[in-house]
Amino acid sequence: MRIEELLTKFPDSKKSGANSWQACCPAHPDSNPSLSITSGTDGKILLHCHSGCTPEAICTSLGLKLSDLFPDREIRPKISAEYDYQDANGKLIFQVVRFDPKTFRQRTPDGHGGWIWKMDGVTRSLYRLPEVFSAIKVAKTIYICEGEKDCLKMNEMGLCATCNPGGAGKWQDNYTETLRGANVVIIPDKDPPGRAHAQMVAAKLVAEVESLKVIELPDLNGKPVKDAYDFFAAGGNALHIEAMVAQTPEWSTPPPEFEFHGTPDDEAETVKVKLSIRTPDEILAMSFDDTDIVLGDRLLAKGQNATICGASSVGKSRLALQMACCCITGRQFLGFETRAPTLRWLFIQAENSTRRLQFDLSKIRAWLGDHDWKKVNNQLKLHTLETDNDGFLSLDDEAHRCSIFDLIAEDKPDACVWDSLYNFQIGDLNKDVDMASSLQCISQLTKSGNSNRIPLVLHHALTGKAGAAKATGEDRASFSRNSKVLHAWTRGQINVAAGSTENSETLVISCGKNSNGKEFEPFSVVLNTETMIYEIDASFDIDGWREGMGGKAITPATTVERVAELCRSSMSKAELAKLVMDDSGCSRTAAFNWLKRAEKAELLFWSQPSEKYQKLMPKGSFNSP
Repeated sequence: MRIEELLTKFPDSKKSGANSWQACCPAHPDSNPSLSITSGTDGKILLHCHSGCTPEAICTSLGLKLSDLFPDREIRPKISAEYDYQDANGKLIFQVVRFDPKTFRQRTPDGHGGWIWKMDGVTRSLYRLPEVFSAIKVAKTIYICEGEKDCLKMNEMGLCATCNPGGAGKWQDNYTETLRGANVVIIPDKDPPGRAHAQMVAAKLVAEVESLKVIELPDLNGKPVKDAYDFFAAGGNALHIEAMVAQTPEWSTPPPEFEFHGTPDDEAETVKVKLSIRTPDEILAMSFDDTDIVLGDRLLAKGQNATICGASSVGKSRLALQMACCCITGRQFLGFETRAPTLRWLFIQAENSTRRLQFDLSKIRAWLGDHDWKKVNNQLKLHTLETDNDGFLSLDDEAHRCSIFDLIAEDKPDACVWDSLYNFQIGDLNKDVDMASSLQCISQLTKSGNSNRIPLVLHHALTGKAGAAKATGEDRASFSRNSKVLHAWTRGQINVAAGSTENSETLVISCGKNSNGKEFEPFSVVLNTETMIYEIDASFDIDGWREGMGGKAITPATTVERVAELCRSSMSKAELAKLVMDDSGCSRTAAFNWLKRAEKAELLFWSQPSEKYQKLMPKGSFNSP
């Protein structure tokens, strides 16, 4: 297991050092983080609980084996390429080493035939520096790529290319000085960091070079092209590139949506950024207004991650569309006040056909009337399924990420609705690391160029009565699939469950989370089959629905007394939690919370030496500690 995968099990962990984190220990009730997590140089993960829990107990609480903390031998990195960086005279200064799986590190010669894996005191230079100086002297065009592999291919094709070490966001002032007076063409990688890096480098060079252009290489012969290497692999040649350069105007100023803050996770070089810090009085002196609110009590707000969760075909898409139209026209949405009527909405969806969209939109237009419909038509855009490419948008594919990035950059919406998450997933959404990667990518694509833009994700929830039962009550946060990672990411979550096992016309709406406002009480809505608009159904019996769906699973019939009753004389935390889960049907998280409550009520006692819970006898009896 890699450290990144383990950290997804600790969404509230805090970094405490270069390779260490602090988190609450899952093996005992822990409100004050007492678990140290460290990644060793050999890839081994070290766990140390300052309250005395053993690594075995911690792993058991996480559903892991102790062997999971050791690096996977099959994926141990191997050197796949070495790139020499030289000074102007051709002397080796340092190397960039590429490993498989793909990672990069930098090293310097130790003078005795070996290497020092540090760059302390080393002045970094551009790649292939002697060739760059020679090309500048004869006014030959210098191409700037993002990686050494691209540069080697460009030079092989007769073009002089260079790059900076460290990749995107790592340009230094001495590189600009090297290229003073040169004719420069920048070829960005076709992804958000690559494009932003190209604009940043161009801004640094524009006043110092003789000429400056930025070109983006097109897909070729039906093959996707991300960088120069891909372009040549697809059948391109130097003449193609030179022709594009000739037709490209000089670069002037960067578009405002390109903003890049570097990649601080690179081992070889750390990007330093100024962090904000204030005293308590300074924070108390700040003034805020409510202009960021979009829906309800910050259930939806500018710059805030949000989700709508519900089973497949329950009506999430229609609800989200109705929500957007209500926000644009200033109408209430299911009883919630809406604000920010000037926001522009973009639905990136890969499920509903244009025929289905036409039906829903025709009903909404009739409901809104001509005046309000004009506002919606001006402020709402929907991605449609008209070609084979439209239906496949997995963010696993670089070409898909670039297409979506371009779509958002061109339309510049204020809110992006992603319908549904599984259409855009990276890897397997049931795996924490893949779910985290998917949500992180959605956040980056949505907020690129506008940090106040709203990502609203529609996601599938658990199915059947047992799944619907989790829509309300104590387990409402675990209603969605892989709820742990999603719940940590989102700030506001609306749960949608069918109000009947026979159809989805009646829905139960509940609050899965509202980090920055007050959670609302569950209520019911019914679909008006004439207008196809959801309306509040005040007559619906929520309590009866809960009972019918399996009341025990919704609000576990558990008390601290019941937890103590389940505890046999001496039990580990994991053993007792499982009994509580089996007895009540609650989630693992809820079970551990019940253990803490029973301990706080002095019905259970945690024995640190034995790492077990013990049932407490009434105070004054011989068995009380």
